[in-house]
Parts: sequence; structure tokens; C-alpha cells
Amino acid sequence: MIVTPEEKIIPVMAEGRFPEWPVLVTGAASGIGLACARRLATEGARVLLVGRRADALNTARNSLHGTGHDVLAVDAADEGALAPGVKAFANVVGALRGAIFCAGDHILRPLSMCKAENYEQQFHANVTTAAVAARVFVKFAARNGSSMVMLSSAAAMRGAAAATAYSAAKGALLSLSRSLAVELASQHVRVNALVAGVVKTAMSDKFLATLQPEHVEAIRKSHLLGFGEPDDVAAAACFLISSEARWITGVELVVDGGFTCH
Repeated sequence: MIVTPEEKIIPVMAEGRFPEWPVLVTGAASGIGLACARRLATEGARVLLVGRRADALNTARNSLHGTGHDVLAVDAADEGALAPGVKAFANVVGALRGAIFCAGDHILRPLSMCKAENYEQQFHANVTTAAVAARVFVKFAARNGSSMVMLSSAAAMRGAAAATAYSAAKGALLSLSRSLAVELASQHVRVNALVAGVVKTAMSDKFLATLQPEHVEAIRKSHLLGFGEPDDVAAAACFLISSEARWITGVELVVDGGFTCH
């Protein structure tokens, strides 16, 4: 049997870091979100997988280790749909201990072709989804300590042609994370962000397919350690929500194979 990158689970360092922790993951049907859900479940968490495609979410849930997982097929930016589902999950498994916000989108379009609606769509997909999900998470978070992680991009830190809408949205996500870290510290909620390079997912494959082969190779070479796998980012996300990172909040952890260091 051929195992795809999204199906591969890298062995974890510490078994059981999340014993029966209720954890919310948005964008959980595929890519980095699915990798996060699988790693969390392997280490004992009970995961609520959020996304817009019910069939893909059910397939993802069926691939998780353990029990107590559930799915919620909604737009994470729709608080009216998200909040009741999160509340129902918390009523069954307990107050939420962690959240990883992976829902997002990516477009490649030069300024001359980028219209106002493109910026609005990218902000909605990458920032509004995280902000709304954060608001809902806090309502049902454990009062004795919880943590959330937002998934940003190296595009927020390093300029690239034709990426203005996406870069601006991912930059806003970093600002959102820092502000929430300050605002929510008194409620014992830690907030951190991951800055990811190019990771081999269906979304990045779609993006890279729009480029010439020599451009793809140039991008690959700019990542000193090559393109990443979803599990590379999932490992960092799970560290940040774990008790091992209990004194870390408001940081931007770069996980990019060396892309932004040169």
C-alpha cells in the first residue's frame, strides 16, 4: 500500500501528552489540519474536526486513533453555526484545552489583477475564520488554562510577487495572535502563531502547479531543508498547545525549512 504524506504519521516523542484533552482543529479535513488532528489523537486528545466538507471530515475522523472525536461541517467564520457545535462537543467531553486554527486559502495574483474582493476573500478565509474561532474557543475553554495556535505563513515575513492579498492576510494573522496573547493572558489562555514555509499539501500542490517548473525548483531550493511535510508543522503546533510550552505566549514560531533565514 502506498502511503501519502497526509496519511503518514511521524512517531511522537512523548506518548500521551494530551490525555483526554478536548481540542478544536479547524481546516481539519486535509493537509496540516488533518496532520494536527492525527497527532493530537495519537497522543490522547479528543478532537473536534471542523471544516466545510462533511464527507472529508468523516473520513478524517475515521483515520484517528482513539475515541471521543467528532466532526462539525461549518464555515469557521460563521459563529452562529460554529458555536452550537463547539458547545455540544464541550458538553460531552469537557471544557476545551486547546485549539489549532488551520482553515485558510491561498491565491497567486499580481496587483494589476487583484481586486478588492480578492483581498476581502483572503482576509475572510485566513483571518476572520481564526478570529471567530478564537472567540468561540474562549467561551468554552478550560478556566485553569488553555492554548490556541494560529497558522500563518512565511509569506507574512518575506515578500513575493503576486502574493499581496495572501501575504497581507497572513501578516494580519500574526498581529491578531499577538494582540490576543495580551488580551487573553488574564484568562489563562495562551496564544501563539506558526510561520510555515511551503508544505506538501493539496493546497500547495495547486499553487505550485500554476508556476513554471524552474520557478518551483527555485522555491524548493530556497527552503534549505526542502519542502516540509504536514507532520513537520503539526509537531510544532502540538508542542505549543501542550503543557511543555506553558510559559510561551505571543510568539511566532518559524517552521519553514530555513526559508526565511537567508
